[in-house]
Amino acid sequence: MRSYTPNSPQAAARVVAMALLADGHLSMTELHAVDPLKVTRCLGLDASHFADVLEGFCQDLLVSHRGPWTGSSQLDEHIRLELLHEITHPEIQQQVMNMCAALIQSDGHVADNEMLMLDALAGAWPHRMATKDLRTTAPASLGVH
Repeated sequence: MRSYTPNSPQAAARVVAMALLADGHLSMTELHAVDPLKVTRCLGLDASHFADVLEGFCQDLLVSHRGPWTGSSQLDEHIRLELLHEITHPEIQQQVMNMCAALIQSDGHVADNEMLMLDALAGAWPHRMATKDLRTTAPASLGVH
């Protein structure tokens, strides 16, 4: 996996990409929710740079993944934690967690692997909002700016 500067827009965007791919495919409904939720603006990236990070993450997954593809939630725990630990700033962690939850919920369904991804975020960033709260919070009220 490529590395990004800690707390950079690219590092945060990759975590969002992990959430988008958590259930094993890129949902067009979730991808189309990126603009209305102002994800790229909140990350400090334009749409093309976000697309570059998403594509780069997909390429890294293809190179590094062994066995059947079931989603980024099944990423090797050591690698996943390494990527999540590139985000150390509490405000960025909260913002990224909010974006991930809103995008995952945007299609009206939270798949098991998506919940695993949210649980991984909560485990890596335990002082952030618990995933049980994310299950019951409507995307519009998550505070994504």
